[in-house]
Amino acid sequence: MSGVREKKDLSEATPVSMIIIPKKFMKPSIIALRMKGENMEPTVNDQGVVGVDREDDEIVSGKIYAIWVPNEGIVLKRLFIEPDKVVLKSDNPLFPGSSVSLKEIGDFLIGRAKWVVQAL
Repeated sequence: MSGVREKKDLSEATPVSMIIIPKKFMKPSIIALRMKGENMEPTVNDQGVVGVDREDDEIVSGKIYAIWVPNEGIVLKRLFIEPDKVVLKSDNPLFPGSSVSLKEIGDFLIGRAKWVVQAL
């Protein structure tokens, strides 16, 4: 993932649908993202809507974050801090993990996942 130094700006994104969520789930820094794919199953299903807090960018090992991945777009990954890198893991064991240096992770981090709305 090295070589990209620009965090994805989502302020110009066009909404593709609307959902109703409890008022306590919303605050100005949260964006709702519809996820595609099975990499975070069983935690987040394909087409699940995830609330991502863009102000919550302090990494806590084991928590789920939205990450900008070049050539893929926004993905959800569970992050783990190691001495010189951050390991990005999917909850689905069929998907391989990857890593980013501690110095570079801020270039890719969008925010921490706070809630999920999805069909079972």
